[in-house]
Amino acid sequence: MRERLLFRRLAVGEIDVPPYETQQRFATAMLVVARARAAAKARLEAAKQLVDATRRAVLEKGRSWPRVPVKDLLNSPLRTGISKSRLDGSRIKCLTLSSVRPDECLDMTHFKPVDLSDEEAAANSIKPGAFYVVRGNGNLAFVGRGGMAPDQVEDGVVFPDLLIEVNLRRDLISGRFLRLVWDFNEIRSDIERRARTSAGIHKINLRNLSEVRIPVPTLEVQRSVANELADRFERASEISSAACAEARELQALPGALLRSAFRGEM
Repeated sequence: MRERLLFRRLAVGEIDVPPYETQQRFATAMLVVARARAAAKARLEAAKQLVDATRRAVLEKGRSWPRVPVKDLLNSPLRTGISKSRLDGSRIKCLTLSSVRPDECLDMTHFKPVDLSDEEAAANSIKPGAFYVVRGNGNLAFVGRGGMAPDQVEDGVVFPDLLIEVNLRRDLISGRFLRLVWDFNEIRSDIERRARTSAGIHKINLRNLSEVRIPVPTLEVQRSVANELADRFERASEISSAACAEARELQALPGALLRSAFRGEM
């Protein structure tokens, strides 16, 4: 029946209803939006599968690579940062756990100003090119995640006690290679197996982290693998970014279409 409404009543009482033809056009437009959302979701999944497939292929190729404990790859002992209270207006910036992004460098925009002397800040400052690992979190999946410090770090940026500094021997392992393989299932399983739980918080201590074993081929192979992974991860990131941007735009479309329908613009 032409009188059948495609719009639900949103409140008790009389409401304005667009003409039936407008309702049909709205319904058709919503079907197009639904298909576009499904396509964007599929592209996000494809990007994830590309990353996962790349990691699996690298590990398959690297089955013969020696597994070396973290403690044998260090230029200096593992250490945690400092715990200090917030102090608005302080020039000393302490990174938060949000600064750690998988497969990426530390995001230096995530910090809080803290009450710290210059001497304390110098002793706990972020080292350019060092690797920083999450020591504790309520979510086991986040424990042990790591991020590489950029090659240039401004003065007065420190790391907290919930991050562990991993200062690598560059004659044995490339920081770029470690950053790209750190979240591989093999390493993740090793980290999660060594983590301990206390009062609902999952933590990995310095000793246990030092025993986590890393696949370490020659530096030449590391550079080749890192280049291959970086290219594929960049491609996957581009696909994900485009799909996420499209999803955000599509999220706003139903409301815009509904407003157009009631204004008689469809």
